[in-house]
Amino acid sequence: MAIYSIICEYNPFHNGHAFQINSLKPNTVVCLMSGNVVQRGGFAVCDKYERARAALECGADLVLELPYPCSMLSAEYFASAGVKILDKLGFTDYLSFGCENENISVLEKIASYLVSEEFEMNINALIASGPELSFAKARENVIEKYLGEECANALKSPNNILAVEYIKAIKRLNSRIIPKPILRTGAGYHDENITDGFASATAIRSMIEKSNSISDVVPATVCELYERLKYEGKLPSDEKKLDIAILSFLRKISVKELSQYYDCNSVAEKIKKASLTAKSAEQLYDTACCINYTRTRIRRCVMAAFLGIKHSDAKAEPLYTTVLGLNPKGAELLSQIDENCGITVITKPAHIKKYDGTELYRRYMNEIIADDIYSLTFEDIAPSGESLRRSPVTVGF
Repeated sequence: MAIYSIICEYNPFHNGHAFQINSLKPNTVVCLMSGNVVQRGGFAVCDKYERARAALECGADLVLELPYPCSMLSAEYFASAGVKILDKLGFTDYLSFGCENENISVLEKIASYLVSEEFEMNINALIASGPELSFAKARENVIEKYLGEECANALKSPNNILAVEYIKAIKRLNSRIIPKPILRTGAGYHDENITDGFASATAIRSMIEKSNSISDVVPATVCELYERLKYEGKLPSDEKKLDIAILSFLRKISVKELSQYYDCNSVAEKIKKASLTAKSAEQLYDTACCINYTRTRIRRCVMAAFLGIKHSDAKAEPLYTTVLGLNPKGAELLSQIDENCGITVITKPAHIKKYDGTELYRRYMNEIIADDIYSLTFEDIAPSGESLRRSPVTVGF
């Protein structure tokens, strides 16, 4: 049987995710999942080990972590880091991902063009002639001019954008991994509506925050898991608890200091100015966003600065992945990974001690710090260093 990998967040896990995993069975399914810091520039609704448990209960065989800060970067770097980790591990036959384009060949066509020298030349010329254009808009204009309206429209969907980035990353690495898109059904990426038992992660997070029932949009076992976590004060995370800390941090540092953090150099002055009058992080994001920096991008910039992610950290090659959960089938696959594959696999966080003094250790401990801050967003606040005492979730042993 083949091995299918999925790069994911499961924030939270829902019926659409279960549908994807089930569509790949009886093949082996590996999930490379974001940790507690997610791509939209915030924290996951619940702990990474619990999200891994949800995936395992619904058919995944092995859940590995897409490490911080790769997990919170822009779509290009998020996808690139994930594909690099899977390529180095060496076991993935197919990369499965959702998309919202019925003509799958369009995604392949876009990806091929985006890795070409022709695209670099065309977009650089357009940006030089119209510096007021955001990169996303400039890319859309170039795609429409040289590939046509159908391709340009495809890039207006968040899932299609990620799909193209996955294909791009595979092409740039010349990886043997074969992309396998799955057409999404039901609710769209930001859709607040429920369609035939499917709802977006955005909608479900809102339902959880409002204490509305989610039994129709998540698998029964996952619903039980979320109910337990809520009872224990471990769901949902409440980022508003960090508002004063974030605003205090931004008011304290200078524009020059702020510009040293990931993606902040062009917008540091706007963020700093907004922080001086904002009464909440949400108000800060609304005030600082502009044509070249969307609200999500501002949010990501602010979180990068708050968590201390420098430009060099964001652009660095991923060095490790952590095992979050597995079943017997996943354990067998894990045992077959070559120790010299080029990526370190951490089976238990406590094992990181043997890497003390290395760059890998420094990065891992930065992730532990981020986990510590994440714990402050819950009703039940975990003690510092709790992540170092965790073990992979096991199902079916």
